[in-house]
Amino acid sequence: MSHQILSIVPFPLFPLASGGQKKTYGLLAALAKHNKINVVTPRSVDAPRTESSETKAQSFTVLDDILPASFFRYIHPEPLTKLIQLASEADVITVEQPFYGLMANVIASNAKKKFVIHAHNIEHLRFKSLHKSWWAILKIYEAWAFKKAAAVFFITEEDRAEAISIYKLKPTKCFVSPYGVYLPERKPNITSIFDAYQIPKTHKVFLFFGVMSYEPNQQALQHIIDNVLPLLNQTNLDFTILVCGKGLPDNMKMHFDKNSNLKYAGFVEDIDAVIEQCDLVLNPVLTGGGVKTKVLEAIAMNKTVISTKTGAVGIDKAVCAEKLLITEDSNWQAFTNMCLQAVESKKDTPEKFYKTYSWEAIAEKYMEDLKTVL
Repeated sequence: MSHQILSIVPFPLFPLASGGQKKTYGLLAALAKHNKINVVTPRSVDAPRTESSETKAQSFTVLDDILPASFFRYIHPEPLTKLIQLASEADVITVEQPFYGLMANVIASNAKKKFVIHAHNIEHLRFKSLHKSWWAILKIYEAWAFKKAAAVFFITEEDRAEAISIYKLKPTKCFVSPYGVYLPERKPNITSIFDAYQIPKTHKVFLFFGVMSYEPNQQALQHIIDNVLPLLNQTNLDFTILVCGKGLPDNMKMHFDKNSNLKYAGFVEDIDAVIEQCDLVLNPVLTGGGVKTKVLEAIAMNKTVISTKTGAVGIDKAVCAEKLLITEDSNWQAFTNMCLQAVESKKDTPEKFYKTYSWEAIAEKYMEDLKTVL
């Protein structure tokens, strides 16, 4: 049975740069194969939706002229009339993250519909780990939003269990909908990263990628610069650490001028082409919540990921097998040793990984869970 879904994505959905954007798009695209979906999202100021290559293959309707792009979209009353109208025509309202919970509750109440929240993290814990002074206020709001929602979908079972414990939520309204991946498609005539970034062709390439304006990614890069790079420099390995992602602060760019084995590519439109050509993916993350989506993306492309324990939270290690190698947090000697051991590995990603993390399977389970609360 097909359903009509109004999806409110209060952050710009395009271009697909962050893990949150990719997770949202992946689920919506999979759901849209069997459901009619209207997606309300603000238009990105930096990259208008009409210029995004992702929109060419989308199977849902994007309405990017309703929500303003400013922070006030979370409390702005002007879009309410249009959103209530759209909600009244839908079977259910979905909202990405709890921040839009207040407005979602108003919309759902007026349209006499139910709304569900897609929780990308337990947000107050994420901001607490980032030492934000207002995390306790967010905890109160997050609890209120979750309790008002008809259902909450978490990315990991760990987040689900923790939220039930912290907020005293009903387990029957809490579900898991993990981050998914697409089956990799080998692309012809891709640009050589060795030519594009002046990397010697004899070098092993270690890739670190993500949105560099995000503080946990900046911290992870600093760990690479301060701890992993010096240890690798003590070995006989010919290597280059390639960093991809927009938003790197100017005060961090100086490190790339000082280290010939460190390259910064900035924003890369086709990150899959870069992943395909690297030898290892590094994930030395120690802060921030949620599943590190870059890990799943890399494993889906048959790359081995070296990760800290924190960086691998929420990922089913059993289905990753030896494509996900984990060291204790801050043990940089062990992290570096793992890089040296894994760089020549020829083992492939297990088939069970793709069965677990395919968007099609995730969307099917999501609809089964959703129907229990409608």
